[in-house]
Amino acid sequence: MNDFYLSDRPLHLAENFAQYIRSRIELSRSIILSGELKKINYSELTAFRHEVYYGRRRVEGAIILPRLIRERAAGRLDTVPVLRTIKNADTPEALFISELIQSSIRVCRWWKRTGGSEGGLASSTLKFFNALENQAPWNELRTRPRPSLAELVGIVRSRLAAGWSKRGGIIDRLLKIVEAESDAVSDAAGDIAFFISNDPRYQDRMFELICLGWLVSAARSEFPSFEVHEANFLSTRGPVAAFSRGGRCWTISYQRYYTGETHYSWRGSRHRLWAIPDYVAESTFDGQRVTVILDAKNRPQSSRSEIVYKMLGYKENLRIEPFVALALAPTYEAAAFHRVADGEGNSVSLVYLPLDRGELIVRRMLRSALKVKGAT
Repeated sequence: MNDFYLSDRPLHLAENFAQYIRSRIELSRSIILSGELKKINYSELTAFRHEVYYGRRRVEGAIILPRLIRERAAGRLDTVPVLRTIKNADTPEALFISELIQSSIRVCRWWKRTGGSEGGLASSTLKFFNALENQAPWNELRTRPRPSLAELVGIVRSRLAAGWSKRGGIIDRLLKIVEAESDAVSDAAGDIAFFISNDPRYQDRMFELICLGWLVSAARSEFPSFEVHEANFLSTRGPVAAFSRGGRCWTISYQRYYTGETHYSWRGSRHRLWAIPDYVAESTFDGQRVTVILDAKNRPQSSRSEIVYKMLGYKENLRIEPFVALALAPTYEAAAFHRVADGEGNSVSLVYLPLDRGELIVRRMLRSALKVKGAT
């Protein structure tokens, strides 16, 4: 939850790309925290403490007889010393949450200024945190001095182990969100776990979305009839984009499930061996269909044989004729193209794309494919 700073260095630098990822992890944490704080139980945050109070002509607690006698001996007949129990909101747990609110506000303010989809999401999340900060006890706690967030985490973690907070409660859940910095997460935690960790699978998913953005941008520039179906991004109901020109219609699907169309099945259960390419581009013209399998592979150039064999696995299982596949991989060097083919029109291509020029290269590849194949 520390503040982050993005430099203006080119995006293709490896360390800057890591910062590019980390900045989104911070935004994701803030969004997850907002969901947890909507169902907060304030009884877990307060503590009771005893204090000595000197009332005036009123008994407002348990009378402390030795002090009462001293007051009477001193001639203060209207003073009543008592011991009373009060609620204390200034606990380490409350200060911990107050610091999380402050950190989330800083993160959301930064993202709000950037605009785009992330800026819109940050703006709505910022409204929640601003409203929460103006409520008691956070409006009082925001100006209280406190240790750093790292120190507060250690204090609250120790108090949790000592039984000051219950296991599985709001404090325990918030600690797990803030401390989720490991290189792996449990699959049982669900997809959202990838957004609060440095798990390599999260980086792979990020690269998938970057490549999808390149593909959509390239198709939009070449086809005026381009349409995006946003409702299909998180489902398998249909393509995420559709476009046409000259009687030929194209669609792009994301994370499409091939089940009944596959060739292989598991021995015993007879369940089909699923195939789930990252993207599938399909073209129809005069009743004929052409399918292109596309995959995003966040792998180095030394893995090119492994990538090609993975794409050939799609060919063996899907039995699409002719089989045409394209794999996209990142590089911090110059673009590199590789291709394998047989004598029957089947081919697998692999292109390594620089992160700062990937969209431009994908656009050129699409233009070249349209001219060579006459797919207009």
